[in-house]
Amino acid sequence: MRRRQYLGTLAGSTLLVAGCLGNFADEDRDENEVFADYWYETDELVVEFRDGVDVETARLLSDESQEHERVEGPVGTARFPVVFPNRLDTHLTSRPPLRVEAQTANGTARMSVWEQIHGVVRDLEPDLEGRAQLRIENQGTAPLLIRFVSVHGDVPEPAADPTNETVELDSHHTGPGVVGTGENHAQQPERSDLVVPGEAERSFETSYRPFGDDGAVTDEERSGTVSLVQASGGINSYSFSY
Repeated sequence: MRRRQYLGTLAGSTLLVAGCLGNFADEDRDENEVFADYWYETDELVVEFRDGVDVETARLLSDESQEHERVEGPVGTARFPVVFPNRLDTHLTSRPPLRVEAQTANGTARMSVWEQIHGVVRDLEPDLEGRAQLRIENQGTAPLLIRFVSVHGDVPEPAADPTNETVELDSHHTGPGVVGTGENHAQQPERSDLVVPGEAERSFETSYRPFGDDGAVTDEERSGTVSLVQASGGINSYSFSY
């Protein structure tokens, strides 16, 4: 879906990829003269240029003018990879730094391409093997990359609570903690199942057993917490009962 939206913020840290800044000291052009539209497709950003505009170079940049990706001589559109699930990395961040810069013979135009990302966990239930079955909805318009899903609190085998300041996710070697199910089955080693496109929903199950090896049998209602860590920054936590 083609959208241009500049609302919404999420708490988190900024993820940057080192790059070099070229020498683009020519005259600025109005973005509406060069850019027609942009949208996100799964793990890519697609930028459309206006008819008749000869773009020499298109670059994906951060606010700090660090270059993430470059396309030489794009015709009509330019595509930039922004999500890399095989390494749990993304150019998308929790604040709006991303922009595209297009160099033409008549000057350089720049356009912000930031979009909102917000993941919601729904319908979490234990299965007979002690895993958690759940769905994740991306209510934003840019692709959500899952870094880690933690089921913790009052469960037999809780995972680490990522909201605890003493927990360092980089020191855990359990991976993202979930795999896609159904039509969203895991694609190894690409792990495309970890990407939830904008305004879409995907099904998952935990790769660990938070409810114990004997399944989820319990004599009384108990409650727990599920936390979704987004690779773009921010942790969204939700309570559940079982």
